[in-house]
Amino acid sequence: MAVFLVACSGKKTEYITALDQLKRTSDSVNFDLDHIAIDEVKALSEQSFGNLSQLKLVIANDTLDLDFARMLENYSLAHYDLETLEMEIKLCKEQNELEAKRMLLLKQDVESDAGDRAEYDKNIRFETRELTKIRNHSIELKRRFEKAKSAIEQFQPEIERYLTQNVPSTP
Repeated sequence: MAVFLVACSGKKTEYITALDQLKRTSDSVNFDLDHIAIDEVKALSEQSFGNLSQLKLVIANDTLDLDFARMLENYSLAHYDLETLEMEIKLCKEQNELEAKRMLLLKQDVESDAGDRAEYDKNIRFETRELTKIRNHSIELKRRFEKAKSAIEQFQPEIERYLTQNVPSTP
């Protein structure tokens, strides 16, 4: 009987340790997503939208230098990515919050020996897979934000220079 209790206790500790590690991973997702400033995403998106709108009016059927056209394409791609990032970040945060709640409930079940103990392994593996998807998505969102921000900041001066030179001033 003592051997069985030690084995169960060891498995319970293993489950709790695994769930604590998942909690730390979930916390790191929150940390990463919280450091993508939604206000900055909005500001960069609005700024690039304004410049792209002006460029459409100015360029019309004009022939562009190939390097400028490539730069403009990268700038446009960054703008369009910024437009979707805000919603994706919010959704990723919501998914992570739901996952954190499920993990907390599972940990409470394990600690109190509630629910189907035979399912603990399966449930922890499932939550690990789900959290891994969320974590990978948050890393991708962070990468996309940095890439879009870099492109906007890199090409902004050249686009503003182009607009200054090609937009007729109003009297």
